[in-house]
Amino acid sequence: YGRDDAYYSVLTHPAYRAERITAANIDHFYATGAAELEEFDQLCRRNAVDPDPAWSVCELGCGVARVGAAFAGNFAGYLGIDISAEHLAMARTRLDAEGATNAQLMLLPDFLQSDTGYDLFYSAIVLQHNPPPVMRHLLDAGLARLKPGGYAYFQLPCHLENYRFDVDSYLAGVGRKDEMEMHALPQREVFALLARHGLTPLEVVPDGRIGPIGFSYAFLARKA
Repeated sequence: YGRDDAYYSVLTHPAYRAERITAANIDHFYATGAAELEEFDQLCRRNAVDPDPAWSVCELGCGVARVGAAFAGNFAGYLGIDISAEHLAMARTRLDAEGATNAQLMLLPDFLQSDTGYDLFYSAIVLQHNPPPVMRHLLDAGLARLKPGGYAYFQLPCHLENYRFDVDSYLAGVGRKDEMEMHALPQREVFALLARHGLTPLEVVPDGRIGPIGFSYAFLARKA
């Protein structure tokens, strides 16, 4: 997807298909990232959290810097993590065009080997495309590096209709399809991870990002 349909791989709207992408569509694509940052700001403020421009921000699954460009423009430091080198190359081009000298990008394997700390961990429409054990591992890694007093915001499905995950079956290829996968991590597992890393949930709100196929939530939590 990063090589062949990068924008669509981030937001699955026909306007962002490689054969239909235009300069106007790209502008609209990045405007949705700025809108997501605004929604995050509103979520914080209704929980008496005042986002600090001095924060360093880590986004897991930064894609082509759709939200990252807005983060870099509003906070002191931005670290974008992605599995796709092609995505990161496009993200760097966008961030450079925006004059974001405070932005760093890193491939996921390098991030998992690092000890980089940050004040805000952010991830949306990313974790859901990973099998539950991988989803849990990525969330565990992201929360572990959060600085004391820092905040975590992330979205993931906790229930999908007619969904069951079995490691052996998955590794054997049973039921797998050649398309973006959708997975869920039970809410109890999310709360256990938050507790493990000393985070207190501030708000858990139903999220409409996956449509009617299950229950998705956005979590906001603070580290002690």
